[in-house]
Amino acid sequence: MVAVNVNSGKIAWRVPLGTTDSLPEGMRDTGRLSSGAPIVTATGLAFFGGTDENKMRAFDTRTGKVLWTATLPAAIYGSAITYAGKSGRQYVAAVDTGGFNGAPVSSDAVLAFALPNAGSKK
Repeated sequence: MVAVNVNSGKIAWRVPLGTTDSLPEGMRDTGRLSSGAPIVTATGLAFFGGTDENKMRAFDTRTGKVLWTATLPAAIYGSAITYAGKSGRQYVAAVDTGGFNGAPVSSDAVLAFALPNAGSKK
């Protein structure tokens, strides 16, 4: 994933999307086949789940650092959405169907993750 500074047009940061545990150490974090696009929240988080490794990650939009990772039942084939609940709490949700590029793992789950409340340290 690449972040571009819209004011300068220069690359702010670049990170590989995904890990291949079967590769030798030092080569594992070279990225995976991906589909979809990240979503970005007003609080400076970018969520991406469209890799073939069954994971959803949250990135810091200022640095590209992975802040959170969840292992999913199957791959997300597409992009997540974000919405606010009645209480105002923000959520990130995605349809977890699997079948990514012919992957054998499939699912019929709709997943939702609650973001920390404003001012929370968690």
